[in-house]
Amino acid sequence: MASESWRSTRFWIIGVLVVGLAVIAVAVIAILVDSDDAPPPFAGLSAEQRVYDDTRNSLSADDLTTIDARIADIEQRDNIEIVTYVRAWEASSDETLDQVADLQKQWAAAADVNEERSVAILINRNPGKANDARAGIYAGEQLVDDLLTEDDQADIVEDALIPPLTQGDVAVSLLDGLGQIDTTLAGNATPDAFERWAASAGRTWVPWASLGVTVLLSLYALLVFSRRVRGKVPKRQPTSVRPDDLAPAVGGALALGGAAATALPATIIDLAGRGALVLEPEGGERGEADSEADADVEAVQIRLMDPSRLRGPVDRAVWKELSDHAEGEVLRGKALTKVSQQTKPIMDAVRYDMTERGWMNPVAPRARMVLGIIAALATLLALADLVVLIAGEEPLMTVGLVPAVALVIVAMTMNFVFSRFSAEGQRAAATWAAYRHGLKDAVKD
Repeated sequence: MASESWRSTRFWIIGVLVVGLAVIAVAVIAILVDSDDAPPPFAGLSAEQRVYDDTRNSLSADDLTTIDARIADIEQRDNIEIVTYVRAWEASSDETLDQVADLQKQWAAAADVNEERSVAILINRNPGKANDARAGIYAGEQLVDDLLTEDDQADIVEDALIPPLTQGDVAVSLLDGLGQIDTTLAGNATPDAFERWAASAGRTWVPWASLGVTVLLSLYALLVFSRRVRGKVPKRQPTSVRPDDLAPAVGGALALGGAAATALPATIIDLAGRGALVLEPEGGERGEADSEADADVEAVQIRLMDPSRLRGPVDRAVWKELSDHAEGEVLRGKALTKVSQQTKPIMDAVRYDMTERGWMNPVAPRARMVLGIIAALATLLALADLVVLIAGEEPLMTVGLVPAVALVIVAMTMNFVFSRFSAEGQRAAATWAAYRHGLKDAVKD
């Protein structure tokens, strides 16, 4: 009985041991299989190294130096970053392509370079066969768009990397691959020195420097604009009734927001109305016209009559121009043409008259000039940002470009709305602007 019980117990013990050993064996096999399937990590990646030979025997010291120099040459010329990695690992072509993408991302992060402009080349050599290897290439997003497309990468693998590997020559494979990368980049786009600088500067200091300059100019523009006079001007309805007896040149300057070239003819007509001068046909006294082109404009002459009827600096400025060009007391033909071109003294007299009346803001000319200069500088800054953006194809440049363009618009608007007039001048201008609108409405009716 005891013997039978022992046999039964021994049977179960042996069964448990067999099952346990089987489980352990399966686990060990699974671990070994998983270990075989997992590629080794890319060890030692750093910014100081571009060429890695994890096999320790695929590349000689001279090969490493030559390949590193070739990479440095391409990086400088094409504004990209390149890493190459050789290791002993049996992998399929698809697996190699997946692994080279990981290599590119890991190295870009370790080296602190722009992943979107980085290229990685990976060679997986079969440890048991020197002439059996797989190669892959992976380029960043900015390059894939148009400079180093997926089709270009496939061609580089098939035409440049793989053929030398079938002969076991890793150094030639990498040099041929790098050469075709360089050729492909040159064929798709050949950036010159400025484009390379623009790409580099456009993603580093230029957009922030531009933004800083824009902020400073904006603050200065606000400071200048704050000096404008903001008088309380009641809204006036258009009217055809003349507000006062101001000289037409001064009233027109109020209505238009500043002295204009129309001040000269307006003053001449006003002087004629007050009897200071006479507008009359030439009546043959002049004789023949100076030229056929002048015949139509020589129908009228001005005769100076009574300077005692002058009043104010504008009248005197106009009278001086007329008397300086008159023959005796009469202006004809070309003399009238010359006078019509001498508008600056008349406009200066209008501004002087308005300044004496306290209607001009003394800081306005300089302030408007400064705002104009700020708008011009912002325009140049925006154009420079645009050039760098286009040449370097760096979207970060919009950080500087957009605010610069906005400043151009704002500064020009500030310059336009900055009134030349004082508070009293703005009130006087409102009445003459209403008069001007009233006359225009009357003409329409």
